[in-house]
Amino acid sequence: MKRRDISKVLLASTAGAVALNERASAQTCTAPCYGATAQELAACGTPPNLAYLPGDVRRYGADPTASAAANKTAIDCAIAAGYSIYFPDGVFLTTGNHSPKSNTTWWGTGTLKSSAVSNALVTASGITAFTFAIHTDCSLQTATSKTAISIDNSSDFSIQDGRHTQGCIAIATTTGCHDFLICGNTLISTALNNNTSAGAIGVNAQSHDFEISGNEITAPTGAGIAIYNGSYQAIVARNVCVSAIGSGIYINSAQYITVQGNVCRSNGQSGIGLNASAPNTFGYPSYCTVVGNICANNTYDGIDYNLAVGGAQHATWTTISGNVLTGNGSSSTGGTGIYLGNADEVTISGNTIVGNNQQGVFLNSCNYCTVTGNTVVANGTNAANTLDGIYIIGTFNTISGNTSTNNGGSANQRYGISEAGSTTNYNNIVGNSTNNNASGAVNIVGGNTIAQGNSPLSFDKMFYSYVFSSYTTPSTSGIPNGSIWMNPGAGTLNVLQSGSWVAK
Repeated sequence: MKRRDISKVLLASTAGAVALNERASAQTCTAPCYGATAQELAACGTPPNLAYLPGDVRRYGADPTASAAANKTAIDCAIAAGYSIYFPDGVFLTTGNHSPKSNTTWWGTGTLKSSAVSNALVTASGITAFTFAIHTDCSLQTATSKTAISIDNSSDFSIQDGRHTQGCIAIATTTGCHDFLICGNTLISTALNNNTSAGAIGVNAQSHDFEISGNEITAPTGAGIAIYNGSYQAIVARNVCVSAIGSGIYINSAQYITVQGNVCRSNGQSGIGLNASAPNTFGYPSYCTVVGNICANNTYDGIDYNLAVGGAQHATWTTISGNVLTGNGSSSTGGTGIYLGNADEVTISGNTIVGNNQQGVFLNSCNYCTVTGNTVVANGTNAANTLDGIYIIGTFNTISGNTSTNNGGSANQRYGISEAGSTTNYNNIVGNSTNNNASGAVNIVGGNTIAQGNSPLSFDKMFYSYVFSSYTTPSTSGIPNGSIWMNPGAGTLNVLQSGSWVAK
């Protein structure tokens, strides 16, 4: 959906008003005089200040010096008349709960400010073709979670180019919306009562076909942007989410979401989080693309894709590529570059993952994932136990073509790539550059894992899987677990486990 050219609204309104003036009954006012229209007379009677065009809130009695109650009455009259509404410079105090009409635009350089009430400034339901392009201020609202504008069960609307102080933008709190745009807004200190699942911009209730782009969100007491409860087919792009109590961007049980080109920095949880709090109702986050984002200095992970609810692995078919993930995690909380929990069928490619507190990439109970072409450098050096560049718990994962260097350190040192867990096997670790990690290149613990063609270090820090074909038992000295010995005489296949050949 394209932005509306709101500059044309005033010209159209002016032309229309002149025509209306010629047809309107005689009025008494100081020139210029724009006579009351039939729409206005039917809505609220003759406007008190005919010096202003229809749609200008001053025409109906709104004024930056007026009381909240007087401005409430005036703005509601402007809404009832059915015109697009213009707010000039100034702060217009109101008791709020204004309900716009379809096919109108709210625009101007003025600010709509809530008085000391708990209700939202603007609420809309069942409308279409609406543009909201003014500033709001909810700092006086008494609610613990403050709302600038709430829209339900609506379509083809835009919320754009506004500066919103403390109030959130809430979409579809009960009933889904579709085909809408939220762009170019600045949201400051959005009050969300420390609810890390709620967003300064929040989209709920299986909403679909929407875009959230180019917004700047600073210090909300929740998440920056939250999309949840079965919403789907959306683009979240070029937003800046800084210093949230929760994650910068939070995707919960939403599907087909593209998260692209965002900056998520210094947030209290992860830079970008994908979770499932109600998977039985709304499913798991899947078919998502997380590409080209910068996630830096967040308290937990750069990207946290944790589907542990339900305790089993879940296919996701999600791609995480081209992101820059640096400096995430703290000494008290840990924090990885990319964390996957119970998420299968994920492709992690072409990311730059540097200087995170724990692992660069952690596959925790994940299967059939591909980790390829990533640069993973100097991760795990600050953690109390020090951790690996790429850490794998799971099966049938492919780890190839990565540069995983300088990871780990004292006290316990670690590897460029390491397996862990009693059920970890059948992984393919091929063609990685794993130089200069504290303990060595590749650490294999599972049977039937192939580690081949990884760049060499000195021999005492090299780990390979070997395949033997011999009538006599091969020596196990210097041979890693997971190596295979085929005895053609006996027709047996043996795997080296815990330093001993075990027939299979």
